[in-house]
Amino acid sequence: MKKAVYVKICLFLCVFSLQLAYAQYENVWVFGNNAGIDFNGGMPQAIKTGISTREGCAAVCNDSGQLLFYTDGSSVWGRNHKLMMEGEDITGVGKNVTASTAQGALILPIPGTETLYYVFSLGSIENTRESGNLYRSIIDMSLNSGEGQVVEKAYLFAEGLTEHMTAVLGNRCDIWLIVSSYQENTFRSYHIDVNGIDTSPVYSTRLSGNDDYNGFIGLIDISPDRSRLAISQGGIFLYDFNPDDGTISNPYILDRNGFFQKYGLCFSPDNSKLYVETAGLLWQYDLSSNDTIKIQASRNLLAGTYSSALKRAPDGKIYSVGERGMLCVIHDPDQYGPACNFKRNDFSLAPNTTAVLGLPNVIKKVHYEYRNTITYDTGHCVDYMLLEPGFKNGLSYTWENGSRYPVRRVTQSGTYWVQYSVIDNPCLAIVDTFKVVVVPNQYGSSFQEIKVACEKDTVSVYPSSLGDSYFWND
Repeated sequence: MKKAVYVKICLFLCVFSLQLAYAQYENVWVFGNNAGIDFNGGMPQAIKTGISTREGCAAVCNDSGQLLFYTDGSSVWGRNHKLMMEGEDITGVGKNVTASTAQGALILPIPGTETLYYVFSLGSIENTRESGNLYRSIIDMSLNSGEGQVVEKAYLFAEGLTEHMTAVLGNRCDIWLIVSSYQENTFRSYHIDVNGIDTSPVYSTRLSGNDDYNGFIGLIDISPDRSRLAISQGGIFLYDFNPDDGTISNPYILDRNGFFQKYGLCFSPDNSKLYVETAGLLWQYDLSSNDTIKIQASRNLLAGTYSSALKRAPDGKIYSVGERGMLCVIHDPDQYGPACNFKRNDFSLAPNTTAVLGLPNVIKKVHYEYRNTITYDTGHCVDYMLLEPGFKNGLSYTWENGSRYPVRRVTQSGTYWVQYSVIDNPCLAIVDTFKVVVVPNQYGSSFQEIKVACEKDTVSVYPSSLGDSYFWND
């Protein structure tokens, strides 16, 4: 009879573990007229900044949540709230090209580097000459005594786009930059990894709404689990998103009877709700049914509010623009209906600062983490051993012999290892190492008859030879 032994990894018994904690890249917001919020202290604190923008804005922090720089897409300010070296007119076509673009600015740390950042700048529909033009700049934070410097700018990256722009992590330690093209009626997903930007995007068909602006303005948001994309574009549309290949598919029409006031939208932290701002009203959709008709029927009017962006914050809440000098807050966004606890004008900005329409765009950085685990085991009287990694739902298993199966069958003693990542953190590189000894199934046999014994006597019985593992009939 063939026998096998499973060798499993217990991750809490790691011999070696190096894990870089998730960084706080969005812990400082910068937006509006000199406005900002610092989320680092547990309770958000209003701060004063150097920015002046109606909509487009983005800011990035280091691993500890300390502000590095921010931008409106046209200019770049350092953490001291002064213009960065070479940080003026980074599009090369004049100021205020992006300040009135719904998602006019985006910062992406360049994968595989510690100090380099992409800045993407998207022209607004009001700017006839630069409408739909996307520019790319590069910032090096190692220069100017750590204050940073713009080292490349005014590179025209793409044309013919709407005012929608966001980014999301992929499944292979990579990033997808997502924009919307009005010329082709498509989404474009640009792949970014350690090799740079693939300038040939992945195209996906998009729907369009009914309004005078033909879907030029509005926002894109990606659900936190990266499975869905929502867009306000002359209507409200929900799609499936594939972080593996950047494709966008299976459109759900939530509202197509629109006009251009359909603007802000945002997923809840647990992915179950979608919040939409349209014509001064705040609505909530319940997505938990995954059924289009039920999702449409779940639409719930929460409050009259103001036309503005909606954004998830590091404190788990969702913020939107209220009256000047104030922000509205959804305190429990995972809850349905009034239980989400929407509060109008609930957060005060710093004196002499105001919000207008926009809140900061997302920051997506590839998190590199390394975890090594080692286990030792010996299989006695077996024909083979099965090696099983610590995570069964991993991505991209690769064994030392090139095998890509999650489980490995071995018949010889030796050291084996498998490398993979996990779905919720594609940049966690796990290496499980197995040091095993296989003792083959080689049974010898002998027969001993006990002849001298009386009833109820106790007899000691010994094997015929010394072994290192014993199996009795019971």
